Amino acid sequence: MLIESLADTARVVSPHDELPADRGPALDVVLPIRLGGAEPALFCIHPSSGVSWSYLGFADELAPGRPIYGLQAPDLGGSEAPARSIEELADRCIREIRAVQPAGPYHLLGWSFGGLVAHAIATKLENAGATVGVLALLDADCADLDGDSIEQLSVGAFVNAFGPIFGIRDVPADASAQEAADLIRTRLGGASLVDADALERITRSSNTAARIRAGYRRPVFDGDMVYFSATVDTSDIFGPVGWEPYVTGEVVNYDVEVTHDELTSRHVLPIIARVLDEHLQASLPSAR
Repeated sequence: MLIESLADTARVVSPHDELPADRGPALDVVLPIRLGGAEPALFCIHPSSGVSWSYLGFADELAPGRPIYGLQAPDLGGSEAPARSIEELADRCIREIRAVQPAGPYHLLGWSFGGLVAHAIATKLENAGATVGVLALLDADCADLDGDSIEQLSVGAFVNAFGPIFGIRDVPADASAQEAADLIRTRLGGASLVDADALERITRSSNTAARIRAGYRRPVFDGDMVYFSATVDTSDIFGPVGWEPYVTGEVVNYDVEVTHDELTSRHVLPIIARVLDEHLQASLPSAR
């Protein structure tokens, strides 16, 4: 939930020098979720909102000894232009990933739109000669979208439509950015962790994701994929079958009895984490 995620953002990142507490919500491209550990890191790619706060629960659920980082949309901080394509976004993420971890194996995870980007990153890393370990997609769709069908959302419409994913259900679609921020602040007991400017940037990031998603053609990744299918209220644009032409190896599917929007909820992350730990452990050279 967004309320939990915002509180966790302050709790998790404020002790680290990279993200001082007085900066408010963590909107840098790299979101440190758990630092330290000798194992190769897990890099979690943002969904269409551009933020990776919903992955913060992995810090408590994944086995210790492995750093975890979220990769967020580069324009959220206000100093970079939005990505013009998924390929460009993948390249931007790779620069940050390699700055954190110069050599593989690279473990990648993406939820929804983030799955498309994680798959693109894996393919680019592999083509550059790097080793990709686990590639995990959380219910990433395989639809071909027409750009003319994409609706550009206002802040109020964005929070109204996607807020329930994060526990925000009382923001009207015609709310201004300031009104939406005020309502969220009230839910946080007066804490100002998300202001109107941040909501504007998050909404623009979501609109950018929808725009660059339209017409995107997926490359083929030479390896295996772990796929998590949300089975409640799903549609045929989701599921592992649509991804099989875009990997040369096996697509290993795990059904999770929740909706697409619940896949990174606090009660679901432990389920995801247990499976991820198994695959991450199996990817170690000593396990082969």
